[in-house]
Amino acid sequence: EPVAPVAASNAPGKPDIETALGTRWAVWVGGIALALGGLFLIRYTIEAGIFGPGVRLTMAAVLGLVLVAGGEFIRRTGFKVPVQGVAGAYVPAILTAAGAFILFGTVYAAHGIYGFIGPALAFTLLGAIGVATIAAALVHGLALAGIGLVGAMVTPMLIASQAPNPWALFGYLAIVLAATSLIARMRDWKALVAAAFFGTGIWTILYM
Repeated sequence: EPVAPVAASNAPGKPDIETALGTRWAVWVGGIALALGGLFLIRYTIEAGIFGPGVRLTMAAVLGLVLVAGGEFIRRTGFKVPVQGVAGAYVPAILTAAGAFILFGTVYAAHGIYGFIGPALAFTLLGAIGVATIAAALVHGLALAGIGLVGAMVTPMLIASQAPNPWALFGYLAIVLAATSLIARMRDWKALVAAAFFGTGIWTILYM
């Protein structure tokens, strides 16, 4: 008789493990593939000369915003994706992450590839996307905060400058660090704030 309760208690846990290792990971990989697919589509149009630069960037920006809006729509309405196990993967976070990734790429392309915008505006836009992504983690979870933090920390590297302005660089890093620390404190994400301090330290060493 004691064996039956043990088996019964283990049974509910098995599907959860299978879902976490199976469907949830598959959906996250699908989200990454969606983001990369959007960027590769833009690259294909560049190589094929199908659209002009302005149209390509507009298409990419719209795709990124649609993904972010779609994630927010699903989060607010509680819409259930009709695929078994997908609900546990938290689709809104995946869509938001993919949209943020595409927006990062769009702003960088507008500056680094086409020269449509200057370094100051590109720096501001990339930083804003990074901080906004970190802030969105308040409702979407720690994984999205990590993506936003990585994007925010990489931003100064993406914007080339022969004579970097220390006030702009460290002022920007201070804003990212403050936003990350506030959100990490609200959610008790010690690893996130540790990563933010680590990234700031790396930039300090590189600048020196």
